[in-house]
Amino acid sequence: ASDMNTGIYLSAADRIAIAAGANAPIIVDKSYIEVSQVFRPAPDNSVNFGISTQRWLNGWFSGTVSSTNIVASSVKTAGITVTSTFAMEGTATSTFAGPVSSTRIFANTADFGGIISANSTSTYYNSIIAADRTVTSTGNMNTNGRPLQVLARGSLVYVLDSGGAQITVYDVAAPRSPSSTEILTWATGGVAQFDIAGEFVFGANTTTGQIQRINLRYPNTAASVVATKADLLSVKVEGRYVYAMGSSAPSIEIYEINPIGSTLTKIGSTGLNSITKGFDIKGSNLYYSSGLSTTRVADISDPADPEEISLFASKSPDELVAQGNYLYATNELLGDQALKIYDISNSGAVYEVSSLDLNATTTNLFVSGDYAYTATSSGRIFVIDVKNPSSPTQYTLTTSGATEAFNDIYVEGHYLYAIDSTTNKFYIYDLGGLETVGLNSSVARIGTLDVTKEAAFQKWVDMQSGLSVAGGVSILGGLNV
Repeated sequence: ASDMNTGIYLSAADRIAIAAGANAPIIVDKSYIEVSQVFRPAPDNSVNFGISTQRWLNGWFSGTVSSTNIVASSVKTAGITVTSTFAMEGTATSTFAGPVSSTRIFANTADFGGIISANSTSTYYNSIIAADRTVTSTGNMNTNGRPLQVLARGSLVYVLDSGGAQITVYDVAAPRSPSSTEILTWATGGVAQFDIAGEFVFGANTTTGQIQRINLRYPNTAASVVATKADLLSVKVEGRYVYAMGSSAPSIEIYEINPIGSTLTKIGSTGLNSITKGFDIKGSNLYYSSGLSTTRVADISDPADPEEISLFASKSPDELVAQGNYLYATNELLGDQALKIYDISNSGAVYEVSSLDLNATTTNLFVSGDYAYTATSSGRIFVIDVKNPSSPTQYTLTTSGATEAFNDIYVEGHYLYAIDSTTNKFYIYDLGGLETVGLNSSVARIGTLDVTKEAAFQKWVDMQSGLSVAGGVSILGGLNV
């Protein structure tokens, strides 16, 4: 009716039921209205909304709910089966206590308690499901020969394949259908490992002991830029420096990249005569394992003269990742299969915070935000929640075939990229996350921020541990340092 004052009203009623024929009634329950201002369907019956779209500010469902689309800010379900397209928006936490078999679920925060059926095709955003589960790759492709390493930058994934002879570049903007876009070839032979800084790719040729370079703008100008160590194992790029790791003295050599990246100039080294395995850089500190029982910390604020700050007991881990106030380590000697977490807030007094036994030999270690990732040669991906570093929690994602022999992984956004050197395959797994065209947020906590185009800051930017720039810097106003 056009009269907005017209409605159904009975002051003495505590329930109002609406039904058509034999269909289950829709019930407005006085007790629920008074307590939580919610509209409640009949608790003992199924409700079918047909093809209509229902929008709920708050909803409580205990039957079977089916509809084309339901949008809700806060929804609690108890032992139900949801067969609709079910979307949750707002800031409320939605807890599902029963099986979910809907086509797609969008959730700001979701706690599913490990009861999602294996055949569910739901998609979860903004929260990794805290449960062991089976996963199927979003997309995959055959690599060009044996892959050794995978690395991602935005919508491009770089796979070192053909036994290290080349890098195949994949466009993963459409993760379900990745495509090969380019092949980058090294100047001399192949490399065992590479890293990317801006428009330059640097690779470690372990046969010749040379660092090789590819300019992504002009890939045909690939060159060997410097001869380093005969026992060169890997390189890592941080800011305008390349760190070359080997197994003899000096353990790590430091090279400065010239402004156009055509040459490298050696400026310093750790000068330590011992075997080095994993290493990482955070701010002005270099963390590297050496010997059989030690990890060392060096101050590299002056790269020409690194100064050892401290050392602490470890078992020479292959993988070291420094993030925030913590150092993460895996693949130690003597068969130790634990993830070790060390507090590095005081670089002069590093100590172990926790140790989580993974019960498996794993690939490389990747840490992003509140999660650490690693994988095995038996189709398992370990996601470790490290929000509380003193008590990390491990979840296992098992691939549907459980046969993939992963030898390297990389996480970018909410996708995990993995390679299998046994079957020569490249896989993409959706971990769950948030994709949005625009975001307006008063406060945002971000583990890793990767800007592929431009970033504009209208006010102050506070860098607490330093600023590392791989390319040029353009300053329109004044600069205070």
